[in-house]
Amino acid sequence: MVVQYYYPQVLVPTRLDAYLASGWFRNAYMMYRAKLISLNDDLFSVMNIRLKTNDYAPSKRLRKTARRCEKRFTTVIRPMLLDQEKEVLYQKHKSRFEGFIYGSLKYFFYGEIGYHKIFNTQEICVYDGNKLIAVSFFDFGQNSCASLLAVYDKSYSKFSLGTFTMMKEIEYCLRNGLEYYYPGYVFDKSSVFAYNLKVGEMQYYNWRTKRWRK
Repeated sequence: MVVQYYYPQVLVPTRLDAYLASGWFRNAYMMYRAKLISLNDDLFSVMNIRLKTNDYAPSKRLRKTARRCEKRFTTVIRPMLLDQEKEVLYQKHKSRFEGFIYGSLKYFFYGEIGYHKIFNTQEICVYDGNKLIAVSFFDFGQNSCASLLAVYDKSYSKFSLGTFTMMKEIEYCLRNGLEYYYPGYVFDKSSVFAYNLKVGEMQYYNWRTKRWRK
C-alpha cells in the first residue's frame, strides 16, 4: 500500500512506540504512513527518520544556538494547552508550511471530532519576557517521543527557534530515559522538511526491509 490510516480510540504508550518504530506518524487524531506524497505538482518518496538519543551529541554550532536562546529567553515544558496566544502564533506562521494546512491548531490536533484525548502531548513554550515567541508540540510513549509541530514569531528568525525547540525535545527524551526521538520525515528531493536533519545523525526507515538504517 502507498498510504495506510488507523483511527485509534485508545493508544497506550507501548503501542505508540510500536507504531512509530514501524514507520507510522500522527496526523490529527489518526496514525498514518505513506511511501509517497504529492506536493506542488511533484511526487516525493517519504523517508521517516529518527534519532537514537543515547548516541546523541549536539554539534558545537547547536550548543551555541542553545546557549544563546537559554541566556535570553524562558522555556516552559508542560502538558499541551491550546489557547488564543498559540493560535495567533500558528496563524502567522502557517504560511511557511507546505502541502495540506489545517485551518487551526484545534483541527491540527483533533480534526473534526473535537476534543478527545488519545495521545499524551506536551508543549515547549519559549517566552521573551511575557511574550510567547515559539511553541512546539510532541507526543511521547514509553520509550519514544514524536515531534509534531513547531511555530515561532518570524521577527525572531535569527535565533533559530525551531531548531532550539527540537533540541529541548531531545533534552526531554534524555531526561526521561526515552531512547528514540522521531522528528518526522524528509523527502528524497530537496524540500523544507530537510531542517529535520539539522540536530544530529538520523536513522531512516527502509520500507523494503522494514528496518531502520543509518
